[in-house]
Amino acid sequence: MKSKRLISLITLTCLTLIIEAQLPENFPIISEGEIEGAEIIRSRTFSGSALYGYMNGGAELYHEYGFSDAVITELSAGTGKYKVEVFRMKNPESAFGIFSVSHYKCIDSPFDWKYSCRAKYQLQVCRGSYYISVINSNGNKADSLASMKIARLLTEKIKDNDFDITAFTRGYSDDLSKESVILAKGRLGIVNGSPDLEDYFRGAENFTLVVLKRPDRKVLSVRFSDPESLSKFTGMHNWNNLQITSDGIKAPSGEIIKRFTENHLIIEIPL
Repeated sequence: MKSKRLISLITLTCLTLIIEAQLPENFPIISEGEIEGAEIIRSRTFSGSALYGYMNGGAELYHEYGFSDAVITELSAGTGKYKVEVFRMKNPESAFGIFSVSHYKCIDSPFDWKYSCRAKYQLQVCRGSYYISVINSNGNKADSLASMKIARLLTEKIKDNDFDITAFTRGYSDDLSKESVILAKGRLGIVNGSPDLEDYFRGAENFTLVVLKRPDRKVLSVRFSDPESLSKFTGMHNWNNLQITSDGIKAPSGEIIKRFTENHLIIEIPL
């Protein structure tokens, strides 16, 4: 029995070294012995198209946002089992985007984490360019505390700056409910975060969209990567791009369209 356990420990140590060698410097992972009383069952790493081997169809959403690599670690501690997913995205904006369309029915945002969501069986955190998900097996208080300990360990290893949402929401309240904000970079992000806008953006290209859901209106802050993509979008809606100013124009369908910056629009849709 001892020899089998020793072999398992050696194998796990070798796998950990292989994973660390494949990852960029400072990638936040859980190493054996970092969490007292916890045992790592297995760790896997994925990069590029290999993510399809882990989550199949769901990988398309991550690639739309800009996926780089991920480490999936399964561990046990006491009576609890945990799956820890750490996804490194292209930048903090992309990491926030995945977080914004992934969290659901948050109980609260624990500790001082700017972007976090604690539910009964899952804790999700966005920190810098990383999206972290900790899934527990029992949904009890002990699992919740253990999940927060795991997430705390990982986030303390991340030195990136968090996504600054005010780059999209300047002029609106900075105290935004995380339940009411989504960021999309393409059709899949819209379908997952605000499916009622799928037709509104059908055919649009090269954009980043932040949606603020208010009781009386929906505010769309949409930034295009080039003037041509913006012109195509305004043409799809029969708006005169040259007439759109910071003061705004009112479309026949009721929207108010304002120019935020040169290739960035604010669209207010009354509900």
